[in-house]
Amino acid sequence: MLAESILERDKERGRRRRHSVTSSLPAGSPRGEAEGKAGTSDAAAAQKRPARNMMVRVLHRNTAYYKKRMQALQVDTRGIDIMLPKTTFSVVEIGPLRSWQAQILKQKMLSLGSDAAVSRKSLVKDCQTSCMLFGTERQLTVMAKAMRVQPFGLPEVSRGILNAVRSSRQRATILTFRKRKLVIGTPLLMGILNVTGDSFSGDGILSCASRVIDPAELVRKVQQMVNDGMDILDVGGESSRPGSRRLSAREELKRVIPVLKAIRKQFPRLIISVDTYKAEVASAAVCEAAIDIVNDISALRMDKKMPVVIRKYDLAVVLMHMQGSPRTMQKNPRYADVCAEVFAFLHDRISWAQERGIPFSNIIVDPGIGFGKTVEHNTELLQNLDEFKALGRPILIGTSRKSFIGRVLKQEDPRQRLTGSLCSVYGSLMSGARMVRVHDIKPTREVIDFYAHIYQ
Repeated sequence: MLAESILERDKERGRRRRHSVTSSLPAGSPRGEAEGKAGTSDAAAAQKRPARNMMVRVLHRNTAYYKKRMQALQVDTRGIDIMLPKTTFSVVEIGPLRSWQAQILKQKMLSLGSDAAVSRKSLVKDCQTSCMLFGTERQLTVMAKAMRVQPFGLPEVSRGILNAVRSSRQRATILTFRKRKLVIGTPLLMGILNVTGDSFSGDGILSCASRVIDPAELVRKVQQMVNDGMDILDVGGESSRPGSRRLSAREELKRVIPVLKAIRKQFPRLIISVDTYKAEVASAAVCEAAIDIVNDISALRMDKKMPVVIRKYDLAVVLMHMQGSPRTMQKNPRYADVCAEVFAFLHDRISWAQERGIPFSNIIVDPGIGFGKTVEHNTELLQNLDEFKALGRPILIGTSRKSFIGRVLKQEDPRQRLTGSLCSVYGSLMSGARMVRVHDIKPTREVIDFYAHIYQ
């Protein structure tokens, strides 16, 4: 009752105040009308403005920061655990599904206060389709867990959604090879050593007139790369530049095996990768020089024996997307949706490799920047690189000195493309890349360290 009487009193005072202002002016006078309108607009503006000492922030951060802020606000610990998954919103595309599976997912998302997009065909007939789910991490998780107990193949759908959502949020991944377990938190730097005479970047160690490798000079070069901050050395004997010719296994072995042996002798603990798609070369490299990783630009498609070598010696493997072959890949490459098609390709190759006994934890994925892509394709892949985190494997990016950077910055000489290379590395790290393959070790190391200082 007291509150109501105070409210009535304040209303009456307001009426009297307005009456005293308007009654002192001639009826219908311009000044009176203007001041009346001004008073109304000022009052409306005052209602829209926050109080002078009120601070309003719109946060665009990661979940670690949201947790820190909630702890600072002294939110109950159990409440933080409940609310944290509500701070991230995702759009998840899943398929192929049967139309009735898509409809079940949609109805569940609607019941959780979210939604899903399905084909209109799926409303009237049974067909194969895909579905886009919109929701917070918590909504997606609740929906996926509810599908575990449903029939019609929905438990498999549940596992796929949970794995993808979990992988897209992970900041560290595990890579295994040769009975080693490597936790990748801070991104790794893979240095390039081309044992070629026709590398597009002009840095092949066979580019000199003599074409003879000085072992002492080779060791000094690798030592400098290590000193500059290299984590992994990638050694390749066959150029994969556009239009390059294929080498025989014999010729490639003649180039890379002496180099690998010399390096391994001086650097017994260095992680070494061999850039090859030939099983014979990979097998000799592991037997002669105990290499750790096979970087296969064909994603195990060019040599059917390669999966056997990788499984036998417990090697890690890079599965890279490439449209066509190095000789043909840049002849008018086309995609309906480059990100969707590259993602689907890598997803299928991961499954294919697992079916042949290669452990999931031994796999690295590479969207293949510059391999059968235009400038626009490369740009779109880099803009949406975070989508590939849902594959659950470390993402390797190789943009260093590539021609699309030269076209954008109008730099014909690959050695003048450092600025573009570093920018693309930084953007890739921001989008979830965990390994970068580069020519310029020291400046890239500084980019990685600076990124880690700010964001990790």
